Amino acid sequence: LAPEHGEVHRARLAGISPVIAINPCIVSASEETDVDWEACLSLPGLHGLVRRPKRVCVRFTTLTGDTREVECSGYGARVFQHEMAHLDGGLFIDELVEAGPGLVLESELHHYIEEEDLEQE
Repeated sequence: LAPEHGEVHRARLAGISPVIAINPCIVSASEETDVDWEACLSLPGLHGLVRRPKRVCVRFTTLTGDTREVECSGYGARVFQHEMAHLDGGLFIDELVEAGPGLVLESELHHYIEEEDLEQE
């Protein structure tokens, strides 16, 4: 149900803890951010580093018509923001960090992840 697949409905199913969010919007986002690797089914085999807020508060309508407001953090916040970008016509490549390696092929990703792990030790 996303624009990259020819459908323009604002509903999304995220595979973390399945939630159907109709007309979702981000109400607030933390100033604290995190940079992590993202990929997308729209661009198979490509990965990139993206900076996103660590926490977001999202509002949406449920299938029963109720309005819900939910706080997401960590991976859940990242996934929600990634999917919201699709609903707005964007992709993760629009948000790549400038100092990062750019787009990385999946077959080369291990080189970058190993380097990051060594730098953190």
